[in-house]
Amino acid sequence: MLTQPWRIYLLGTFRVVSGDQVITRCSTRKTEELLALLAYRLGQQCSRSELTDMFWPDSEIEAGYTNLRGSLLSLRRQLEPPGVPAGSVLVSHGRHAISLNPEAATCDVVDFRRLIKQRPTHTPEQRMQRLLAAIELYKGELMPGHDEVWIEDIRRSLAEQFFEALREVSNMMAATGEIERAIEHAHRAVIQDPLREESHCELMRLYALAGRPEDAVRAYENMARLFEREEMDPPSREAWSLLEQARNSSRASARGTAPARSAPWRSAPEPLAAEDDDEEPPPFRPGPAPVADTASAAKPPPAIPSRRPASGPEAGALQPSDEDDVPFVHQHTVDSVRRSDTGIPLQFTRFFGREKELQRIDSLVRSGLERLITIIGPCGIGKTRLSVEYAALAARSLDRRVLFVPMDDLHSAPAAMARIADGLGITLRPGQSDPMKQLADELSLRPTLLILDNLEQLVDELAPLVHRLVVSVASLIVVATTRHALELSGEQLVPLEPLPVPEITALTPEALMAVPSVQLFVDRAARVVPDFAVTARNAPDIAAVCRGLEGLPLSIELAAALAQDRTPKQMVRDLSRKFDFLVSRKRDVPDRHATLRACLEWSYRLLPEHLTETFAALAVFEGGFTMEAAEAVCQLERPFATLQELRSRSLITAQRLEEEVSYGMLDALHAFAAEKLPDDRREELARRHAAYFAELCAESEPHLWRSGQSEWLVRLTAEAPNIRAALTWSLERDPTTAIRIGRDLGRFWIVKGYGSDGRHWLQRCAEAARDTGDQVSEGALLSLCGALSAMEGEWDEGLRQADTGVGLVRAHDDPVALARALINLGIVRQHRGELRDARVAFDEALAHAESRGVRHVAAVAIGNSASACLAAGEFADAQALAERALGLARDLGDDWLCSMLLLHLGDIACERYDAASARRHYTEALELLLATGDVVHAARALWQLAAVLAYQEDLSGAAYLIGAATGMQTTHGLRLDTDDDAAHRGTVELVQDRLAVAAYESNLALGADADPSSIPQWLAVRGS
Repeated sequence: MLTQPWRIYLLGTFRVVSGDQVITRCSTRKTEELLALLAYRLGQQCSRSELTDMFWPDSEIEAGYTNLRGSLLSLRRQLEPPGVPAGSVLVSHGRHAISLNPEAATCDVVDFRRLIKQRPTHTPEQRMQRLLAAIELYKGELMPGHDEVWIEDIRRSLAEQFFEALREVSNMMAATGEIERAIEHAHRAVIQDPLREESHCELMRLYALAGRPEDAVRAYENMARLFEREEMDPPSREAWSLLEQARNSSRASARGTAPARSAPWRSAPEPLAAEDDDEEPPPFRPGPAPVADTASAAKPPPAIPSRRPASGPEAGALQPSDEDDVPFVHQHTVDSVRRSDTGIPLQFTRFFGREKELQRIDSLVRSGLERLITIIGPCGIGKTRLSVEYAALAARSLDRRVLFVPMDDLHSAPAAMARIADGLGITLRPGQSDPMKQLADELSLRPTLLILDNLEQLVDELAPLVHRLVVSVASLIVVATTRHALELSGEQLVPLEPLPVPEITALTPEALMAVPSVQLFVDRAARVVPDFAVTARNAPDIAAVCRGLEGLPLSIELAAALAQDRTPKQMVRDLSRKFDFLVSRKRDVPDRHATLRACLEWSYRLLPEHLTETFAALAVFEGGFTMEAAEAVCQLERPFATLQELRSRSLITAQRLEEEVSYGMLDALHAFAAEKLPDDRREELARRHAAYFAELCAESEPHLWRSGQSEWLVRLTAEAPNIRAALTWSLERDPTTAIRIGRDLGRFWIVKGYGSDGRHWLQRCAEAARDTGDQVSEGALLSLCGALSAMEGEWDEGLRQADTGVGLVRAHDDPVALARALINLGIVRQHRGELRDARVAFDEALAHAESRGVRHVAAVAIGNSASACLAAGEFADAQALAERALGLARDLGDDWLCSMLLLHLGDIACERYDAASARRHYTEALELLLATGDVVHAARALWQLAAVLAYQEDLSGAAYLIGAATGMQTTHGLRLDTDDDAAHRGTVELVQDRLAVAAYESNLALGADADPSSIPQWLAVRGS
């Protein structure tokens, strides 16, 4: 059953939404148009004969009915999926008519028309609210890209109603003194259709009414420049009159005299004398208007009927000039730009994402400060498409010539110069002058934006030539796309990253359809499977495909093109062999983009020999690497220069952390590099890699118990993929190294709560220790594994492992190792409820630790004794032990142990109904847990704080913290113990019972969206 009616959006982007189902395409264009008509006539019966005549006028009667049945069947598959009664959405009225059930569907156009309609009973306030609601519904013209006559007629009518609504709202706001709001709505009309003169004039009137004549003049100049560029009639006499009045007002203000203005700012000017009708306004030129006496001001031109369309495919897409009052808007289409002058390639598919990148490039170009802008990124990242989209935008909105020159098929500088000359419409004349000078002379004639696409194979030859052009021609701006930076002075890089991919938690269809990588996948899949849509069933697989392809546009397009043969679930399985899977069968795709492998080979072939070896060697790292690691493992002689060169070629990425730079590769590049690594070289690199990370783990171990703990936890977390790779190799080739890593990482796994991952590696390392006869290591590893097993709820297994581990260690003279093993055994017994036995283990561990003066192990033993006393209800002993252990932990700088003890002290305070102390302890614990990255216990601290605030009658604050806790659990996929879950449900029920539903929901949502690191400060401000 449908959880809610279908919502059909026809204004702007076509889509149909119901709860977790989103439809972006129908099987054919005519099917989309059929649905649009039924939605437009929502609830009205449409005769089948009328529909066949309307949509298939050239077909025989029977063929027309067959086509109609096919379209209706396709619509039923989409609108009446399994579980929805047949005929409940598309209603058949006998054999002769069909309608869309208004109880099962709504439509934005129907709502728009209802809101626009005025009734005598409406007050001005009601009229205003209805118009504002209608304006909000109008997201763009009706069914863009559909050019049927009936759609065009309705489109024009709706557009006129929209602009009239904007005008009426602006006038109502101006009349009530809300002049700035009026200007905002008038400005929206200009942006929606920059070719509509009436909107520009309305904006000029409102600027003048607001006392901003300079803005009125600027608005006219925008309009005049745009009309001239589009080869349209000049602005009308009304616009010219408004311009002169604005100039007069501006001059009068400058002289300190009151301008003579009244009705002309609010209404059209009076008719002009006949003898003035022959005078034309001067063509617009950028710059200040000449100062003239008011009496001798230029007269306006005659009114000439405009040939501009009221609406059409360019409506809302053209941007006025670079004036401050024009916002950045991009409509993701290049179809309206004339290519005979620009060379911009036609695009036949939609463009998704990249709004920030487009705005960044646009702001750099408009600033006038940057003359060489390089869009850089790896193959398949979408550099060419972005440059095409920007070229189209620039051609519409900049006061300069735009020239797009593709370079991907060229291999020499002379050929490149000839290609640029061809774009300029000239022929280079050999022997007459330097070809570069000929290009510079031509480019000097007009301000030009020159876009050079795909330069990587010509960088060495072209970089000096580009430099000469930019230096020689002051009005030239160059935008280049390449995988390899030009490395010229003054070059401004715009690095391009993959499209955003879905978060693991964002799996509803609506949430997915807001993610650009998913939008691209669905759009391209619908080109081969027209009724392809995101549903609750396929959403997780679509999300997994986009994540697995890393948001790389080329990979996503190649995968989506296979949707006719592979379901998203099958594609997920194919990700492990993506080089074989991602193959295009389209005839017009360049060879280097036909497969992912070919794309990467193109980049690889351009590398010098010394970089090919380094690039392949870096595949030994997993998840990233530091310069120090690359230097040690790959034995780089010039690590900084080498990594910088690979980064400039878009083969590795760099991320600046607090104290160092971390490098990485896209997974596709990593897999490709690994293929290029010879087996003998791979083995040598893997050995050095394992040795390096074993040493890193050994260096980190003592720091995990003292000051600096947080920094080492962050570093080990970042290096976790490399550590796993080192363990995998060493368990097979060098067990001693694996055993060292396992013992050194024990506390890391416990602190981070990595139960399942830690158990897996500790178990394998313990087996390796048994095979090598190292009983102390085997026992230590087994006891650690037992503690993690108990934390994961595997109590029997945990006891077996920990008990065996203590027995193995006890047989040897190693008191510190025995103390640690006994602590792990005590943890297991406490989880099993064997509190007396747990205390015995902790006490013995303390004795061994103190005998050797190992304070950090002693602090842990005392802290665990406090935990056992707390579990037994012995609160006085628990508090004394916890405070003693906390003193030791603070001296050592062991923040994580401090946080655990503060949680215990908070629990003790709760048992004593001391809410203020509990709140103080939990808040400090939360700060420390967030610093160490222990999200498991941080979520527990949030729940405990929520319970405290509820006890203190701060119910809205409690709801906020419940939202923060559940948000953290959802984000990190945390599971709760059964007892904790029951306690938290009790807190939720208490707050829900005593707080209004709206207040609970709003505070819950605020908490879920909050940055956890801000909550301690939020608590401090909120007070106790």
